Amino acid sequence: MPTLRRRGLVLLLAAIVVLAPACDTDDPLEVSSQTVQLYIAAPNVTVPIYDVWEVYQDGTGAAAATDGPDDIDGDGSADVFKYCRVAGAGTAQSVPWNFLIEVLVTSADGTSTRRITSQTAFSNESVNRALYNERFPPPGAAPAPQGNPAENPVTPVPVRIVVDATTTRWFRFRNAVRRFGSQRDIVTAVDNPLRQLRPSFFDGRCPGFFLSALPGGVPGEAMIDNKVQPLTFVLNDGETVSVRAILGDTAPPGFGITTATQQKIAAALKVGGLDVIPQGSTDGFESISFTYTLR
Repeated sequence: MPTLRRRGLVLLLAAIVVLAPACDTDDPLEVSSQTVQLYIAAPNVTVPIYDVWEVYQDGTGAAAATDGPDDIDGDGSADVFKYCRVAGAGTAQSVPWNFLIEVLVTSADGTSTRRITSQTAFSNESVNRALYNERFPPPGAAPAPQGNPAENPVTPVPVRIVVDATTTRWFRFRNAVRRFGSQRDIVTAVDNPLRQLRPSFFDGRCPGFFLSALPGGVPGEAMIDNKVQPLTFVLNDGETVSVRAILGDTAPPGFGITTATQQKIAAALKVGGLDVIPQGSTDGFESISFTYTLR
């Protein structure tokens, strides 16, 4: 038995020696392709802070009902609205500003280039819109708050409105938060039933109310070349993506915003779901330009 053990040990060591070169830790990890995600933001705009509540009708008649939001418009779903009040000046945040962009990919041998964005994306006819104050902060952008830049506001007591001799409506408030004025949900909030019924007593207008009356209306989704951000495409091994972007001439109106002398534009790149650092400028005043090569 000792002889068999020795022979087995010799054979095992020989197998390890033969297999060892295949496990060379100096061998590079081959990556054939990766999914790339590109984000663009306009990060240094000062926007107001709002106290925000959800407001809803909770029953009609002499006494307040307590069964939750009513279906006001009769579409089968409960109706809940945003109710906003300006709470003070804010800090630098991201807003949905227009910009021009071009994204090109050069082959590994440098002999060919393919276009990711259309020719229109880098023209005055482009449909590109920077991020709202999102949870994803590109470099240089102030991160979006957790819905609460300061203490939450106090929830108002229920409101009773006598519409006419036969109709009384009750409204309740809930989910009190303090928000920056460029966050998507309050930018798109255009009105609430309290103001519609009693505009002289109840304001509660969110930014969307003012934007809806302007020629451009309420900003839509954050877009890059007619595609919702992030712009997503595939980069093959050895290929280089080149990005250049220029901020538009005018700020999105209606936010009650003030800006620095020069407005910033910022970008962030994710490759295979991970943040990467490109070569060049991903954060600058009015324009940026950078490249990234997949290795």
